[in-house]
Amino acid sequence: MIKETIKEKTDIDVSIGISLTKTLAKLASDKAKNTGGIYAIGSRKIIKEMRTTKVEEIWGVGRQTYKFCQRWGILNGTDLISRSDEWLKAKLGKVGVELKHELIGQVVSPVSNKYEPPKSIQNTSAIGGFTSDISIIKSEISRHIHNACSRLRKHNGKCTIVGVMLRTKDFYVYTKRKTLLQPTNFELTVQNEISELLDAIYSSGTLYRSTGVMLEGLTYNAEEQLFLFDTSSDKDEKLAKCIDRIEEKFGKNSIKTGFYRGK
Repeated sequence: MIKETIKEKTDIDVSIGISLTKTLAKLASDKAKNTGGIYAIGSRKIIKEMRTTKVEEIWGVGRQTYKFCQRWGILNGTDLISRSDEWLKAKLGKVGVELKHELIGQVVSPVSNKYEPPKSIQNTSAIGGFTSDISIIKSEISRHIHNACSRLRKHNGKCTIVGVMLRTKDFYVYTKRKTLLQPTNFELTVQNEISELLDAIYSSGTLYRSTGVMLEGLTYNAEEQLFLFDTSSDKDEKLAKCIDRIEEKFGKNSIKTGFYRGK
């Protein structure tokens, strides 16, 4: 029913894997792509599946782990789970032991419904080419700021540190951060601070491939110390709520902000 509903609503085919652990469920999901879209690995099928699963197909086996497995003759899931916990811990550390137990159906990483707000929010993307045009770069960063602040408001949070990132054509990364006097989740306030940071790292003679912003030092539902006679905070919150309501009604990015300086 889930598979058919997603297909009906989005016209996208999805693969569904079902098993006892996250690692086995991911393996089942991969196998489902060639078996009608749904695949289950029950406790009785684990041994058989391990024999036919190459070690590089196992979720959690990266490039370095794969090279290690090849060196020690671990070619499939059976070879991996047949190693003792002591051997795996000595060679691969705690991660190797946990991977083995996930593969034999023992939950190491349980599914949790507990909500954990993000510790930081980043919004980055490629520009879609190489450019040194400051207007294009500012437009991209403005979009990142808006998206990041919208996410932060949905979590009812505010940031105390803002940062900007520029990645050059040659993959050099330049970043700069600033601690704010007051927590905020309002894009125009963030934009004003990031504009100064951007001036410090931008070079007109450099080609850039991607941009990004960072919101850090996040606080949630916390009381904040306000400046005496400061009424801008209330105005900013009201304007931010208006922006969110417009997007709820007309869709994402239906309203955009631009860089500005001063109040």
